[in-house]
Amino acid sequence: MLNFTRKRNPLLLFLALLMALSLMHCEPGKSLDPTTEPVVTPNDTGKIAKIVVVSAPSSVLPTDTAIVSVHISDTATGDPITGAKLAITSTQFSVLSASSNGPFKLDTVPDDGNVTFRIAGTTTGNGTVNVRVTSGGKQRNLSISVIITEKPVPPKVIESLPKSVSSKDTTAIVFTIIDSAQEKPLANAAVTITSASYTVFGPTGSDTMSSDTTGPDGKAAFRIYTQLTSGTGSLQVKVRTAAGISRSFSYILSVSQDSAKDRPRKMVFTALRSSLRADGTDSTLLRVLVKDENNTPLPNEKLSFSATGGVVMASAVTDEWGMATTILKSERVNKSVVVTATLEKTGATAQQTVSFDGVSIIILPLKRVLMKDGIDPITFELRDGGNVPISGDSLEITAFGAEQGFGQKGLDSMVVVTDTKGQFHTSIFSSKPKDIVIVAKALGAKSEDTVTYSDKVLSLSASKSSISGNGTDKVTITATLRNGSDGAMEDAELRWTTTFGSFTTTPFTKTDGNGVSSIELKSPNGSGLAIVNVEAYSGSGSSKQLAASGNIPVRVTALKVSRLILKVTPDNIPVKTGETRLIAQAYDSANNYMTGVLVGFKMVQGAGGGDETINPPVDYTKSGLAEATFKAGGVISLYRGVKLAAVALELSGSDTIIIASSDTIGLTVSGPPHRISIGVNILKGENPNDGTFSLPAAAVVTDVNGNLVADGTPVNFSTTPVAAYYAGESWKPINDWPYYALGDTIWYGLPWTDYNSNMKLDPDEQPSAYDSSRSRPSRGEDKDGNGVINAPPETFIDLNHNGVWDAYNAEPLIQGPLDSVGRAPGFVDFNKNGMRDTIEDFYDYNNDGKCQCAGQRDAKGNLYEDTYFGSSPNHPFPGEVSVGIPRSINTLGGKATTKITYVQSMALTVGVRITAESNGIQSFVESILPIVKDDK
Repeated sequence: MLNFTRKRNPLLLFLALLMALSLMHCEPGKSLDPTTEPVVTPNDTGKIAKIVVVSAPSSVLPTDTAIVSVHISDTATGDPITGAKLAITSTQFSVLSASSNGPFKLDTVPDDGNVTFRIAGTTTGNGTVNVRVTSGGKQRNLSISVIITEKPVPPKVIESLPKSVSSKDTTAIVFTIIDSAQEKPLANAAVTITSASYTVFGPTGSDTMSSDTTGPDGKAAFRIYTQLTSGTGSLQVKVRTAAGISRSFSYILSVSQDSAKDRPRKMVFTALRSSLRADGTDSTLLRVLVKDENNTPLPNEKLSFSATGGVVMASAVTDEWGMATTILKSERVNKSVVVTATLEKTGATAQQTVSFDGVSIIILPLKRVLMKDGIDPITFELRDGGNVPISGDSLEITAFGAEQGFGQKGLDSMVVVTDTKGQFHTSIFSSKPKDIVIVAKALGAKSEDTVTYSDKVLSLSASKSSISGNGTDKVTITATLRNGSDGAMEDAELRWTTTFGSFTTTPFTKTDGNGVSSIELKSPNGSGLAIVNVEAYSGSGSSKQLAASGNIPVRVTALKVSRLILKVTPDNIPVKTGETRLIAQAYDSANNYMTGVLVGFKMVQGAGGGDETINPPVDYTKSGLAEATFKAGGVISLYRGVKLAAVALELSGSDTIIIASSDTIGLTVSGPPHRISIGVNILKGENPNDGTFSLPAAAVVTDVNGNLVADGTPVNFSTTPVAAYYAGESWKPINDWPYYALGDTIWYGLPWTDYNSNMKLDPDEQPSAYDSSRSRPSRGEDKDGNGVINAPPETFIDLNHNGVWDAYNAEPLIQGPLDSVGRAPGFVDFNKNGMRDTIEDFYDYNNDGKCQCAGQRDAKGNLYEDTYFGSSPNHPFPGEVSVGIPRSINTLGGKATTKITYVQSMALTVGVRITAESNGIQSFVESILPIVKDDK
């Protein structure tokens, strides 16, 4: 209030008059205050606006303008909110002044609360006009929908009608309305059906509906039902577009007799789980059993599903047991969701409720008891049902009793948005001893916390500002506690904690007659910042309460850096997109890790492209660690071809001194897959004792430089049964005592003539002469296409069962083709491929080292080909055997490991081809499945 008893200064009066005149000419809604803080007039602070549409068009043509009027008032009193901020926006319209062709400029609510403006359409479609009113910290929005229609043209109708309708049954019908000029769907067209023969229903429910409005796809959907048992019935359809053009059509449908026994009567809807984590990933199976009046399951019944929240699979069909299933996936909000199952045939519905739970709000004040005049930082954290931070979502926070509101900006209630960590940071303040209640709400979750401001005064002091991080240095911390009248508080209990170092005595002390208490802090081994915190409690027993709290920092200084270690994880990253963490750890001469050391990261040698980056290039150690990120360039390195190092730096004036260096370590920047190899370990199979058997398999993937590819490179596996296998006997005569033949058993592979590779016998494919059912392919493969399967001679007698020819004269030779004088040389078939390779030597009866045969062909020049003439016809063939393998496995350490699974009873007779593919590079291996007859 002005003091009129004092003498007025003429110069001050003149300046005040100029200020008043300038305010009279201020543009409405604008402020002369140059600060960024909003200035709200007292008469509208905290009022909630009520926005009523007085007049607005439902549609306009693209070149037309239309008037929109709204009335804005206080929801509590009904009076206009004079001076409240006003904003009118639109995504589809230009917002113009009601009295001129210029833009609408009014930015505050006028005295009478009436706002009038014009909108001008641009392109066709559904548009909105948004009116926003802000009064103090309160805000209200209203959205007005207006359609911009095409110029009037006659509509074209495409109908989807059944050929006939079953009596006493519902049938779906759909009409698609199209612009006849541009051949595109027309939205907002009204389709009306009238009929004396049919009752018209909505597309999903049981309510009658004679009219529907098309959506963006131009479709209007109905279902029709008739009591007629035969004959025909008619439908009259009228279409009226949003532009006002109408057309009428008539349709005649025949009626077939009712099949009442097939119509469902009951639906039983159940959920495997009635509660899901509100994390956007948890899901549950929902099942609908469809039965008739006799409780007989009804197969092939189509159902549609909808939900009031989450994501649900839209449709399903009942199986032979009358069961249809769908899956509901949760969303990140606490709520109860109703899932509706609708039977397409009758429109009958059933519902099931599933709850989403687990979204939580954590309120984290830095302190819950403060001295008056203290600012308390507060963190709000929003997490979903899987405890994952929710970023970018709205959070409503309220403080009851906070002086100056949140952040000391006068706002007691705010709607804020969480950051990338799901957090929002602010603070509260009080100059009086009181309790402040903080409430947070978001996504169906609510949390509450209390911060107490005390009139007690707690002061802390340290005998020295820093101590040496040698594990022996000490500092004395003294606390003084006084009440609101500045009197000493005797016999108060103090509880001490520290973030670094340790106390030499118990962390519980009591104040003396002067309200003073002390404790001694001993330094740790290492450097950093020790925050010593103390809480003071008054009273005793059940009446004990927190009176005050405080903290004091004590710096723990480091010894000199003597050792620096650099780690890279991972040490193999993909070219162009790969990233790895560089982690440096500094140690002093006492082998303590050190905090606050400036560490520089550098690339001693790159891959050669020059576009590798390290960010940040320097970092201070925190908890002993400094970190940076290395990003790969566009050039592939050799193995460990990128060299990295770290150095500990010390700033001395304008110079930077290197005081310690790490060893240089290597990093591999690997390229895409260039070569892939696959193998199977038939000696280390796994028996799960369930009738199956598993074999380990692995693919090794390398790039063009021979580096193992980076972890996470996908490898796709597949298996194909390629042959049946059977056991045959071989004999070796003995010319010496005891003159009897030695027997041996070896395995023979049996591919067959399957010309179109469909894994079954077709009419034009020769059946096996040894299969009495004449249903199996002939076992053998005509490799050279001459119509004859040429059997090779027996390979060798595998006396030691190692699968290879060991040495000349140790095991019988393969007989080669006859030479020019009728002799048949042999050769050692080391790889058991049935042909003479360049690494396999001929056995030469002439001892002249000459070979006069075709090697892999017989005397007629035909290829040797596998065949068999005596197996039981009930042996399974590859096309009848299921052998599985996981489809896609990511590499770890350059290899992708997986398992082949097959039925044990088939393992005796089947060989498979296992194929591995990555980035278009493919490799395969063929393996006989090991013999496993049962689970014993």
